[in-house]
Amino acid sequence: MKQYQLTERELNLLWDEAIFISHVNENKGFRQDEHGQWIRRSEFGNQNSEYGWSLLRIKNTNEKFDISDYIPCHWRIVEKQELSFERKNIKLKMLPLDDIAPEKRDNLWLSAQIDSAENEEKGYRVDIFGHWIGRQQYGEEGSPFSWCVVLVDTSESINGSQQLEMLPINLPYMQELLGLGQNSEEEWTAWDALDIAVDAADVAVDALISAVKLPFSFLE
Repeated sequence: MKQYQLTERELNLLWDEAIFISHVNENKGFRQDEHGQWIRRSEFGNQNSEYGWSLLRIKNTNEKFDISDYIPCHWRIVEKQELSFERKNIKLKMLPLDDIAPEKRDNLWLSAQIDSAENEEKGYRVDIFGHWIGRQQYGEEGSPFSWCVVLVDTSESINGSQQLEMLPINLPYMQELLGLGQNSEEEWTAWDALDIAVDAADVAVDALISAVKLPFSFLE
């Protein structure tokens, strides 16, 4: 995600575009973005915070940077918009659930994104698509927090560099992605970010909107 250095005046102008909810939340520095996601005034640019936010560009009135071209938005949604402009051919391969030893599962789960100290303590993180995964719910059928291990190959990305890694992915969402892609004999699923993956990316953004609200509530 792009990092911006804004003046206090620019931050105030941007924050004025966030949605006021109540005086109680206002006093705590909380508002919502246009997607209904909670953001905190003091967490601008902080991707390690569940209330972090950044700039989402909605118009282009000038070649130079103009704060009026932006609105405040939760950082995960901003990041997804930036990624949607990258042209990549991504191949995914879901590894058999029984092939991953218990000690390996724990290490892989630790590579997921920390959302908050509270959720970390309860054993929940988010995968690269913004979906919740539960530390103890590996391969658990019927659980929305179940997860699997996926081999990701982006070696055909536009920069030509080879990238191959194993990542923990929410199992129900991975099963949905497999249905959207084109499977090869080697069980790789081709995922074209400009064609097949357009629908998948839309689903991912919808999931992000849910992800910052579930599974636990906040703002007592």
